[in-house]
Amino acid sequence: MDEIWSFIGGLLGAITFVLAIANRVGDRFMRIELSVQEIKGKLEVQQEINRDLRETLAYYQNASAEQLKHVRGRLENRVKELEDDLRATIDSLDSSVSDLQGFLVKTTDFEARGRNG
Repeated sequence: MDEIWSFIGGLLGAITFVLAIANRVGDRFMRIELSVQEIKGKLEVQQEINRDLRETLAYYQNASAEQLKHVRGRLENRVKELEDDLRATIDSLDSSVSDLQGFLVKTTDFEARGRNG
């Protein structure tokens, strides 16, 4: 009968040892699971930040493109206005030169006749 009690005692010791190891493994698994959940939470926050940054970048890109388009249009209009003003000035100068040439031709002819005359 002592052998049975020894066997039962040994069996209980082995079961206690296995349960202690199982509890430690379970605790370790639980800590790992908590760490994984924490990392997943941080990853989700980082993904949201990255998504927001991408949206902000896209907004700035679109805004910059629109602003460049607007500025380009204004510059093109201003260049056209300056070209028109330059053409008008050149036409006015051409007219003035023609008037001056006509005046000089008449004055020169008149003075030349007066000297010869």
